[in-house]
Amino acid sequence: MAQFHVSGHAVITRGKGQKVVRSAAYAAGERLRDDRYGDVHDFTRRRHVLENAMVVPENAPDWARNREQFWNAVEAKERRKDSQLAIPYDIALPYELTLKQNMALAREYVKAEFADKGLVADIAIHMPDPRKDPRNIHLHILVPTRPIDENGFGPKPATAKSRTEWDDMQSDHMLKLRESWAEHHNRHITAAGFDTSHHIDHRSLKDQGIDREPTTHRGVASDHMEDRGITTERGDEYREIKTENQKQALRKAKRQDYAGASEARPMPDSQSPQDKIAEEAVRREQERVEAAKEAQKKWEEAQASEQKRLDTLGKAYVERVEALALAAAQKERQLANPDLLREFIVAQQAQQQTEYMRAREEVNRARQMEQTRSPGGPIQDAHSRYNQSLAENYSINDPWQSLAKTALHEHAAFRREQDNLAKQIDQATDPTLRKGLMLRQAIEGYEYLAITGERIAKLSEIVSGRLVDGKLVSEESTRMRILINHEENGYNARASALRKELRELRQERDITPPAKEKAPTQEKAAAQQQQEKAPRSYRPRPSRQREMDERIKREDDAAKRRDEDRLAKMTDAEREKEREKEREKQIQLQKDRDRDR
Repeated sequence: MAQFHVSGHAVITRGKGQKVVRSAAYAAGERLRDDRYGDVHDFTRRRHVLENAMVVPENAPDWARNREQFWNAVEAKERRKDSQLAIPYDIALPYELTLKQNMALAREYVKAEFADKGLVADIAIHMPDPRKDPRNIHLHILVPTRPIDENGFGPKPATAKSRTEWDDMQSDHMLKLRESWAEHHNRHITAAGFDTSHHIDHRSLKDQGIDREPTTHRGVASDHMEDRGITTERGDEYREIKTENQKQALRKAKRQDYAGASEARPMPDSQSPQDKIAEEAVRREQERVEAAKEAQKKWEEAQASEQKRLDTLGKAYVERVEALALAAAQKERQLANPDLLREFIVAQQAQQQTEYMRAREEVNRARQMEQTRSPGGPIQDAHSRYNQSLAENYSINDPWQSLAKTALHEHAAFRREQDNLAKQIDQATDPTLRKGLMLRQAIEGYEYLAITGERIAKLSEIVSGRLVDGKLVSEESTRMRILINHEENGYNARASALRKELRELRQERDITPPAKEKAPTQEKAAAQQQQEKAPRSYRPRPSRQREMDERIKREDDAAKRRDEDRLAKMTDAEREKEREKEREKQIQLQKDRDRDR
């Protein structure tokens, strides 16, 4: 048997911050622009709308048939900040009919109840929720509060003078709508070939003579909470009424079974099929209630555990703040004495100077070791290359354009370095030096890809990212970070593996092969013994030193020739500007040296 459901919802009003264009876009599953607020409401991705249509009076203007134009006209017509714009209705359609038959039924009903009375009706048929009853195909109707004719919108109908009169008017109106729907529904059901068992009745259960308590409507919010395992007051009330109705049906069935039976009473454990079905339904409902209560209990326990953890963290934080405040107060008391303050300042300055000098020595030692021991020369840092390009090209007046110039300048510098390394690899005759240059070229390439990919990922998150767990995430940033941080084939992993190979090559180069010479003289033996006592990093290597000197000289000569060619192509003003930059660099270099001293 079909279910009867006809309900009218609260009026859509501006006083509650509601927008009628958005409600129309959602019901129709379309993309509509709201001219009043400048918003675009796009519900085209929702797959719940099967059919939609605008049912208008015969004398309505043409623009009333366009959904976007009509509802924007409704918004424009109303001027008050608490204006009432439209009334939504919901109706359950018979699942026995096809979509085409249901659409014909909806059009006929809406035309009779709204269009023929001068009202435009925006209708849409929605498909059932796949998680719930598959028979719940239903109709949404959105009706404005003003009638319409060839001249446009007319005045609103007279309103009630009191709340009681308004309630009576609404009750009479809904009763007429329900009665009319039952009439249209039953006529179409009969025309489709179904018997009267598929008819519906708009009257209450009491008026129909049915001894059953009507259930309450739970609502969307209550259904969503129940689906997550959270019990609600409306859900409990609905289950209690349903259980009581099942028990009442069970008692009625038993009375019917015993009516007219012989004096021999049946065995206590004998039950009719109807009794077993009813008892099974009651048992399942009780199990569902118990499961919901268990889920609610687990949720409360999780909440209590989380609150306990937060309290512990808060207590630890307060204790930490108090300890810091106590230490600061003690330190302030100690520094209140001028002598202690002077000693404290002198000690702090000495400690900072010592730490600075130690850090400078470690940096210089690392650079010297890298310059003298690394085959192929030092590895250019990708961050320093980008920072240098940023310092030369960034402008606060045009940040985005300057960032683009910085990226282009950085890429050009990277390509120049790669080309120079390729030339050095072609000219290298020593296999160790050649391999070191190739490793350096590959390491710089992977590190450049890593830092550039990270910048691309951050820009992608800013431009097209969506907020997930408090962080911006985009498909491009996720893909790029997989390329960068993959444990085996990521850019960083490959650069680390190549650096390890470069260190092993450096260790192999540092191992001096055994000398195949004649027995040295006494003076040579003493000199060789004295040389072996010296630290390994200071041992002279004549052949490699000469090779390094020649390579450095070749690079210097090539750089000078490039500078001369570049200066020859410049104009006088460009040469002067280039000399001014060079002087500024020399001054800055001298300042850095003075600061280091």
